[in-house]
Amino acid sequence: MNSQAQPELAREALLYSCSGASNLGRLTNDIAVRLDRLGLGEMSCLAAVAAEAEQPLDAARSGRPVIAISGCALGCAEQLLESRGVEVSQTVSLALRDVLKAKHVDVGQADRERIFREVLGDLGPFLIAQNSALANPIKSALAS
Repeated sequence: MNSQAQPELAREALLYSCSGASNLGRLTNDIAVRLDRLGLGEMSCLAAVAAEAEQPLDAARSGRPVIAISGCALGCAEQLLESRGVEVSQTVSLALRDVLKAKHVDVGQADRERIFREVLGDLGPFLIAQNSALANPIKSALAS
C-alpha cells in the first residue's frame, strides 16, 4: 500500500468503527483509518457519538451515509449509532471472516490484508453508488 496521502476524492460516507479491546475490535479501527486515508470515506468518532457530543452527533445525523464497522457479532457500532438516532446505511462485521476474536493478540498481516480486501469488496458497490469517482481508487486498492 502506498503510504503517501491519497488525493481527496470524496468524503460522503461517515465511517464508525467499534475499536474494541479484542484483536478484531482493533482491526476495525485500522480498517476505518485505511478507508479514510484512501479517501473512500471520512472516519468519525464513535465515542463522541456515544457521549452525545453535539457536533459529532449532528454530523452523524446529517443524512450522510453511515457505515458501521464492528469486530464481533455483538455489533456494538451499529447498536450504539442507532441508539443515538443515527440511521446506519451499511454494516460490516469481522465476526465471520475466519479469525477468532481474542484479547492480547494481534491479527496476522496476511489475515489483515485479506480481511481489508473482503471489507472493501463488500463496501465497494455501496461506495461507488454514492460516488462513481471512487471506482478507480477502489479497484486500485483491491489490486495492490
